[in-house]
Amino acid sequence: MLVVEWLTGGLLFLQDVPIIAVVDTGMPLSFQAENDYFVRIQDDIRFELYSVLAIIGGIFLAFSKQRIEDEYISKIRLESLVWATYLHFILLILSILSVYGIGFLNVLFINVFSVLILFNIRFYFILLKTKHSRRDEK
Repeated sequence: MLVVEWLTGGLLFLQDVPIIAVVDTGMPLSFQAENDYFVRIQDDIRFELYSVLAIIGGIFLAFSKQRIEDEYISKIRLESLVWATYLHFILLILSILSVYGIGFLNVLFINVFSVLILFNIRFYFILLKTKHSRRDEK
């Protein structure tokens, strides 16, 4: 419970941080005529921080060296990456054809992380399955 509270209500000092925005379009879905470029704004950067940490954590988890790093692990890693990429784009195509409106922005947000998530799920599932099958052979 403390972690959820920290993620949602904690880190209050990050709510109004002055940052330089490369492009500032104003409020979401506003129809202002011009964009501002390279401007200083006040922003709540918690979302950006959580997103960057999730991506870095996913990359570390996905590509960290295994205890036994051999050709079979490399093969599983490559197959998992190909599998995750295929599934990612299949889900994206289905989403494009079936999700409309503002809800599509949620789909795009999830899509940012989906390749890493799908890769890690499949890679570690195959490793776990292989570990159990090798244990049964002995």
